[in-house]
Amino acid sequence: AARCRIRGAMPSASPDSLAAAQRAYDLLNTDFPQVDAPSLAALRDALSASTSHFPPTAALVASLEWAATQPPRPPAAPQGELVGLCPLPAPPSSYAEVYAVGCVERAAAAVAAYAEGRLAVAEQTLRRYAPRRAEPACADDGSDVEAAAAAIAASAVGGEDDQSGVQSGPADGEVWAADPDDDDVPYEPLQPLQTAGPDAACAPLLLASRPHADLAPAPLQARLEGLVGSLGYAP
Repeated sequence: AARCRIRGAMPSASPDSLAAAQRAYDLLNTDFPQVDAPSLAALRDALSASTSHFPPTAALVASLEWAATQPPRPPAAPQGELVGLCPLPAPPSSYAEVYAVGCVERAAAAVAAYAEGRLAVAEQTLRRYAPRRAEPACADDGSDVEAAAAAIAASAVGGEDDQSGVQSGPADGEVWAADPDDDDVPYEPLQPLQTAGPDAACAPLLLASRPHADLAPAPLQARLEGLVGSLGYAP
């Protein structure tokens, strides 16, 4: 059933419809998107017409699932001259339709293509999908916060007159230097702290959040498993 959805190039459509579909696709690749009903309908029609455009991404799956599971909003009352100028926001059911066509059906088609050895088709479908890295587990008993505070206190520069081990200084977080510099500046900036413990455990997550942290795409099988495993909503 999924293979019947595989079609060729995008059929002829008005430039306005394609622009609206692209605008909805771009918004859905952000966190907590709010898309107007006409743009979302244009994206749904474009996804139904061709499987080679608007490929699934991890952000798209997460955004559509979030929007489709939100409670319906009450209709806003018209207000003066703004009536008709702003498109109405799409209801959750519209997001669910796009989720079904753009995520579930695309995933089913990619699984079928991969199982039949049509790897080029599966690769084309998943060309923009990158599995999201799992966040490191953090204790919820406050031990992580205590360990971080202890690490910061241990690495701070101590003062001779301060029994707490931390020199007093300006209120902006800088500490007084032991000896004034030649430029008569009596303090120096606090050096970056090298902490251990929770920060070390979260280092992979920090690296993964940087742009272009991993330029090499994940293997096709890993991307396929990531997409299928992320489909936790049944529209």
